[in-house]
Amino acid sequence: MTEMKLLPQNRAQSALRFKLATMLLGIVMLAGCDQGQADTSNNVGQGFIVSQTKLERPGVDAAMVRITTKPGGAQIYINGHRRGDTPEQAGQTFAIKLAEGSYHIQVVKAIDANNEWRGERKDVFIADFTSPTVHIDMTRELTQKAIDKQKAEQKAKQDANDNAFKERYVLNNDGTVYDKKTNLIWMRCSLGQTWTGTTCSGDASRHFLQVAEDLAKQSRFAGKTDWRVPTVDELHSLVYCSSGQQRRLDASGGIVIRGGMVRQGSELTGRCEGDYSRPTIFTSAFPNTPRMFYWSASPIPIDSDLAWGVYFTIGGVSYSNRSNDGHVRLVRGGQ
Repeated sequence: MTEMKLLPQNRAQSALRFKLATMLLGIVMLAGCDQGQADTSNNVGQGFIVSQTKLERPGVDAAMVRITTKPGGAQIYINGHRRGDTPEQAGQTFAIKLAEGSYHIQVVKAIDANNEWRGERKDVFIADFTSPTVHIDMTRELTQKAIDKQKAEQKAKQDANDNAFKERYVLNNDGTVYDKKTNLIWMRCSLGQTWTGTTCSGDASRHFLQVAEDLAKQSRFAGKTDWRVPTVDELHSLVYCSSGQQRRLDASGGIVIRGGMVRQGSELTGRCEGDYSRPTIFTSAFPNTPRMFYWSASPIPIDSDLAWGVYFTIGGVSYSNRSNDGHVRLVRGGQ
């Protein structure tokens, strides 16, 4: 077999090619290190981390930037690129060289499935030949997954609200609403308000109970004159708890006699519980309803100075002295 010998010129060319290939590989590896990679291994910071923008390779005169966070142990993103983590121990810093320029620094740390620590500094200008320290105090916030879950739950609650409303009420063009459940017709507006054709304008007025009953007798609305102040059961039937949780309505309203005087327990009966919207009524049927006490015509037999009413703040039945003022919504029998 004939032995092949490399000429000096060929040896030089091969060595040059090897050297160039090695340098090119080093440049590629360095560039990859400098640019950083987006962290897609988990959902931490999802919906919070900005999209990636170019990071210039630092030169020999680049700044040495130190980053600290409270709490520590946070993931660091610079212009959307994951660059490392801040130390867990207080007083220690994460150091990185950055070329002169403006940077968006974001930090995030997982707490649990629904919460994470977040913080950021926008438009941080870093100059060459400097050694700045950037400290970021983080705040506790919901994760994007938890936010999406909340939105889905709110939509489901709104859909249930809409369905319950459609199954129960019929809106009339004359400012009244028919309740299919109780066969009653209600004024959509409280006394003192004006029906505009789409909503109730103005402020609801407040009256003594006797004045409210007199105004009801004088009322002529939607071509009818048989309007009246509702009973407490009729009034409380309007309570809507968007949470789906409602305390049982005690027939006594929680009334007790102490020292010969009427008293009510600390908890109003029939009230809403859980996370519910206020006022506790279908506002699509009864717009601009105050979150206050409304009179009923139901007396309290053991004390003629008192009468029942409903607080639409929480949906509970309570009582008040007839000489106190309260809001009024009138009703009539359905036909």
